[in-house]
Amino acid sequence: MRKIFVLIAILALLGFSSMCFATAVTIAYGGIGNCSNLSWSHTEYNMSGSTIFEGNTTGIGACWRINNSNITLDCSGATLTGNSTAVEGHSVYGIIINDTYNSVRTSPLTNITIMNCIIQNYTMAIALNNTNWSITLQNITVRNNTDTGILLDNTNNATLTNVTSYNNTVYGFVFNRSSDNTVTNGTSYNNSYGYLINASNEITFSTSGIYNNTFYGINLYNSHNNAFTGLQLFINKDTGFVLNNSENNSVAGMAYNNTLYGFFMNGTKNNTLSSCYAYNHTVYGFVVNATNNDTLHKPYAYNNTLTGIYVNKSTNLSINQGTSWNNSIGYVLNGSSTNNTLYLSYAYNNTNYGVYFNESHNNTVNTGYAYNYTLIGYVLNASDNNTITGSSAYNNSGSGTGGIHGFYLNESHNNSIVSNTMYNHSLSGINVTNSVNHTINSNTLYTNGIFGIYVNYSINSTISGNTVYNHTGIGIVVNDSSHNNTVSSNTVYNNTLYGVLLNSSDNNTVSSNTIYNHTIAGLVLNYSSDNNTLRDNTVYNNTLYGVYLNTSHNNTFTGNIIYGVQNNTDELGYGLMVHAGNQNMFTYDKIYNMTKFMWINATTIFGTAVAPGLENNLTHFTVGYSDTTGLINWSLINATNISLVQQSNIILEAQFVALNISNTDAAECNRSANVSLAVVSACGDAIYHASGFPTTRASVVSGGSDYVTGYDSCSAGVKKFQVLGWSGYTLYDVGPATGGGTSSSSKSLTLESEFVCPGSKLVVTALGGSTPLSNVRVFISGLGVVYSDADGEAEFDISASGTYQISATKSGYISETGESTVTMCTGEEGETTTVTPITPVTPPEDLSTGSTDEEPEEETSEEETEVTEEEQLPPVVEEEEVVAPPVQPPPSQQQDSQQPGQAGSTTETGAQTQSGGLGEMLGGIVLLLVVIAVVGGLWYYFGMKKGNGKK
Repeated sequence: MRKIFVLIAILALLGFSSMCFATAVTIAYGGIGNCSNLSWSHTEYNMSGSTIFEGNTTGIGACWRINNSNITLDCSGATLTGNSTAVEGHSVYGIIINDTYNSVRTSPLTNITIMNCIIQNYTMAIALNNTNWSITLQNITVRNNTDTGILLDNTNNATLTNVTSYNNTVYGFVFNRSSDNTVTNGTSYNNSYGYLINASNEITFSTSGIYNNTFYGINLYNSHNNAFTGLQLFINKDTGFVLNNSENNSVAGMAYNNTLYGFFMNGTKNNTLSSCYAYNHTVYGFVVNATNNDTLHKPYAYNNTLTGIYVNKSTNLSINQGTSWNNSIGYVLNGSSTNNTLYLSYAYNNTNYGVYFNESHNNTVNTGYAYNYTLIGYVLNASDNNTITGSSAYNNSGSGTGGIHGFYLNESHNNSIVSNTMYNHSLSGINVTNSVNHTINSNTLYTNGIFGIYVNYSINSTISGNTVYNHTGIGIVVNDSSHNNTVSSNTVYNNTLYGVLLNSSDNNTVSSNTIYNHTIAGLVLNYSSDNNTLRDNTVYNNTLYGVYLNTSHNNTFTGNIIYGVQNNTDELGYGLMVHAGNQNMFTYDKIYNMTKFMWINATTIFGTAVAPGLENNLTHFTVGYSDTTGLINWSLINATNISLVQQSNIILEAQFVALNISNTDAAECNRSANVSLAVVSACGDAIYHASGFPTTRASVVSGGSDYVTGYDSCSAGVKKFQVLGWSGYTLYDVGPATGGGTSSSSKSLTLESEFVCPGSKLVVTALGGSTPLSNVRVFISGLGVVYSDADGEAEFDISASGTYQISATKSGYISETGESTVTMCTGEEGETTTVTPITPVTPPEDLSTGSTDEEPEEETSEEETEVTEEEQLPPVVEEEEVVAPPVQPPPSQQQDSQQPGQAGSTTETGAQTQSGGLGEMLGGIVLLLVVIAVVGGLWYYFGMKKGNGKK
């Protein structure tokens, strides 16, 4: 027995020594040349020979079957060729890992490497089934297989590096229920489909060269949390990249020259496409269909036949810093797409439209740029509750149905167009047709062909706070049965024909607008525009008419101010012109600073007879020499056929009012009225009156007498009194009736003037003797009133050379008049400053260049109204330039040539050392057995010997 234990100990020691050496290395098994099972764990198999022509081994359904873990197969660049024939109705594989052809494996394989292989002419070249952890495919080329190049089924934690699959009948690569895999440089071309990724998650995919596949490059279906970078998908016959029913994926790369689409997202959620390019497609660059909460960050879409970015039936999509150019349409939101946002979006050089909403609602465009199109910048068609703000549309021109517009809204309701800029369109800046309840607020519109804002057959819209100028036709038009609209607080100027026109439109409100510098009229009601309310508008410096009514009735004018019409031709040059208008009401309106004030219900228009109008009512109507001096306030005038056609019918100068009644049609005006006169010396001065309707103040002074007023008050430098009939009136500051001298209580007031260059300023200095006088009211016709400062100076901006009439008044001083002749300044470039009689509304400069990550700030210029072409174009590219990536030709299609990742660029690998856990565990067990055996043997030997001695 003792000998047996000793023998066991010796054998255990020998075995332990041998095991220790065996578990430290992997066996290198070289020279395999036939199809077989590769089942030895911790083994590196190497091919022998450069090419193996092999049929199929019926028993295993594959040339090589790997059915154990910890195996490396190095083909050493050899080619494995099958005969493409199925065995017993089953697919035949070049290499299959953990197959289920004959049985089901219950535990996955791990730690398998296949490298440096060329595999062709099988049903599938490589199939990985039910494997997990440390599976590596490296430097592999598969081709000409009748189904799929490489299949991963229920396989996790695999790494594919420098793998190429091409000329396969169906798929280049298939990932099915396989997650946590990595693909680097996985090229797939000339297949029906490049990649099918189904129910597979958390794949890291960095590759290029997916091209020339019959259908799509990549189809990601029902897969989540995957990351794709460095993509180049091109010349695929259908689509570059398809995301279908997938969530939380990120994609970055290029899709170009694919037949239909670049990127197609369908039924997706929470995906992000970042810095993706889509160009040269026959339909769309990007398609987003029936998605929710996806993001396109910095998408670039160009040279696509139809649309750059097409969104259909999608919600909560965010398109940030997108650029779409050289397409038919830049962006389309269609089919009830709701709650989507376009931020800092650029669309230019598209054939038809920049941004097109069709039946899409509650969307927002913030800080967009739409320019250089053939037709229209922004279109809303049958789309409601959308907001476009902080955006620009410009330089869109061409021809087409409905003309060319910056913004076009058709059959759309409750939209907001706020704080945008539109210029250089051939027809209009904003066109609203057949629409309801729009808000058009705080926009700037200029040089848009004919119209600034054109509202046609639309109701209940608000047009407010806009700046509209320099159009060849009309600033704002409310046309053709457009009712219940509000036009308020707009600044409208320098439009060739009219400022604001209501044409055949009723029940609108026009209020608090500033309208000036038009060649025909400021505010026009035309062709049965009835029952409108016009209040608190300021209309001035319009060449022919201030306010013009033609066959329009029952309108109410309240608190409007009209001044500065200078044309003196008969039938022209009136502050208020009413042609055949009936029962219009004018209340608390004011007309001043013009030669002819009003012509109501003229019987002819430029020699053509018109039907006489019915009675119009003027209540508390005011005319005057200026806005504060020499005012006549009629408490009531029922005006029928008033025709004040003679020049100087009403002469209202400082401290003097009179009416020349040489025209009998003016009899209706010869009624009681309240008169206002500026006080020269003191409020105690009496009013001086002369009968006979004198035409000058001197005639009142020479032949007049004290007037006993029925109403007399004096405050704030204005004396008011009431007259029962018209003649001439002035202040009694010249002594007795026969006197001609100056009142001893009055002081002399003198004026000096200086024209200052540069700056084109006319500075008028008021002096009392040699002392500068402050608070002197200085008036220049056409330029308005300025009160002198502490130095006695009043500054006026001058826009043209000429002779300017100046008058000045101050309580306690005799009024002074004079004139100053000026010649305009010239700047360094020979330009002059353009200034209007009051503080002008200057056109904003165009968008300055700068980073497109931030909203561009609009700056205004007080000296220039023209916009250079260079300034009009905002930057298109943010940070990096957006240039068309070069279209890379596909690699050579020859099967035997070296493709990316094929043999020829192999990675050297030696026999892999495996300090395997299983070997170390077995070695430990053997060592334990050896110790037990040795101890037992010694105990037996010495114990038994000792016991025998006792016996």
